[in-house]
Amino acid sequence: MPSQRAGVVATRARTRPTVADDPVARLTAALPTLPRSHVSLMAEMLRELTRRDPEGTVLERSDDLQRLAEQAADRIVDAADVWVEHLGEFYDTSGVAELLAPAGERISRQAVHKRKGLLALTTGDGKTVYPAFQFRARRPAPGLAEVLALTGRERLLGSQPALAATLVTRDRYLLPLQLLQVQLLRRVRATRAADHAEVDPTLRRALLLTVNGIATGLRNTG
Repeated sequence: MPSQRAGVVATRARTRPTVADDPVARLTAALPTLPRSHVSLMAEMLRELTRRDPEGTVLERSDDLQRLAEQAADRIVDAADVWVEHLGEFYDTSGVAELLAPAGERISRQAVHKRKGLLALTTGDGKTVYPAFQFRARRPAPGLAEVLALTGRERLLGSQPALAATLVTRDRYLLPLQLLQVQLLRRVRATRAADHAEVDPTLRRALLLTVNGIATGLRNTG
């Protein structure tokens, strides 16, 4: 009997997963050395996964968890590349300081950070960048400060890069509908201004469809 018990213990010891094989053990061992931002993100991801997939059945069906992790990291850390693809080039803080400085003068980086009325985004590595499209003739585009003031924030979706990228991506596909809507609005207004007649029902329906289409396209899952 003692030998059998020893054999059982030995078998269990041989089959017990090592730290390298056990993801929970790896995470526990790594936690003390991880940056606080990484830990906070993991906590939020775990909370969201628990809400959406409480039994873990969805993730169990995945045959490449490493690829899922890489895709998530790409969306977070390489967010700047996504912005460049959708919004064009960016200035860093030094570039904006040089761009806005009057001839013969200099603007400090601190002054740029404190300046109101500029659209700023935060990349995955914590850097602040400024989309180049917001500048006209070395000055912020007219109306930009008013838009930012209406939101009550200095940065539009600056803390939600994934949502911002989603809306920017959708806008590319909604642009044809937006242009069509403008043309239909012009026709409706021209009809009413000409003879105050009733608008053609087909024209009215087409206009309403563009409104519904754009509203549906901008809808998000948040």
